[in-house]
Amino acid sequence: MGWLPRRFVLLTVLIILAAFSIYLFLDSTHKNPSLVLEHVNGVVSGSFSPSGELIAISTGDDCKVYLWAVGDGSLRNVFDLCSDERKYKQTSGQLIFSPDGKKILIGAYAGNIAQTIDAQTGKSITYFIGHSDFIRGVSWSSDGSKVATASKDSSVRIWDSTEGSTIQVLKGHTEPINDVRFSYGGSLIVTASDDNSVIIWDVATGHLIKQLLGHTDDVKTAEFTPDNQKILTSSYDGTVRTWLISSGNELLKKEFGGWISNAAWSNDGTKIVTGVWLSDKAFLLSADDGEILKELIHTEPEHGHLQFAILMPHSYVIATAAGNIVKIWKM
Repeated sequence: MGWLPRRFVLLTVLIILAAFSIYLFLDSTHKNPSLVLEHVNGVVSGSFSPSGELIAISTGDDCKVYLWAVGDGSLRNVFDLCSDERKYKQTSGQLIFSPDGKKILIGAYAGNIAQTIDAQTGKSITYFIGHSDFIRGVSWSSDGSKVATASKDSSVRIWDSTEGSTIQVLKGHTEPINDVRFSYGGSLIVTASDDNSVIIWDVATGHLIKQLLGHTDDVKTAEFTPDNQKILTSSYDGTVRTWLISSGNELLKKEFGGWISNAAWSNDGTKIVTGVWLSDKAFLLSADDGEILKELIHTEPEHGHLQFAILMPHSYVIATAAGNIVKIWKM
């Protein structure tokens, strides 16, 4: 009868392992956010302030920009880009805080102009006029002296952020451009396009340095790691990919089987956050092997499909958006 204790011990171990696996699964899957921020219209874009204290949200056709406190979810301000005092009225599309947090750069949701506004008062500061079609992406250089805009007109423009004058016009893509990002230090720019390609550009000369090929559908976003060694891309082909800039080689390809809303690096370059449009889920991934570390379920079908998933600077606080709802998740 000596086999009974051994069988009992083995069975006990298996039960403990199964329970631990279930715990790990539940621990990595999140359905309950820390904050829920509700808007009147559908959310288009979001950006955390550099300090992480605020999040700015644009809501498209109603011309509004909302400023929320991340700590308690209180609404700090609402700016109307179509108010009478504006020289140019514009819908609110892609937006991003300046590196010092004092300004917000906003591209028109359905228009060809962009502007900077004061992050405290909402007052218009500088307009950027020159594109011939809708603006789909905006970016600041790390020193705040330049901004870049990407357009459906298949061009990127680099501007003096104070004067609003054009510094460079980058042409090389054959289809609309969805995203533009400066490198850290501001010497390079990366662009993502509906022509399925990613291009790295020299800011000073405007020359095309390298084209990254491999995606099989529209590339939605592209951005540099903080050390400027790699680029992260997301695409409607259902993949998130990383690339080594020096060689142009693909390092990681993570497949999700559905349109990818966007992807973003953590500040240390070790993690990736991404959103899958049709699944209504966001994921925190290991940048090394694509392992899913956290799964965030935005749920409610009435909220619509996932618009974006972004990371707060220097933290693992994540914001996701679908329909008119933004959720803040504190890992």
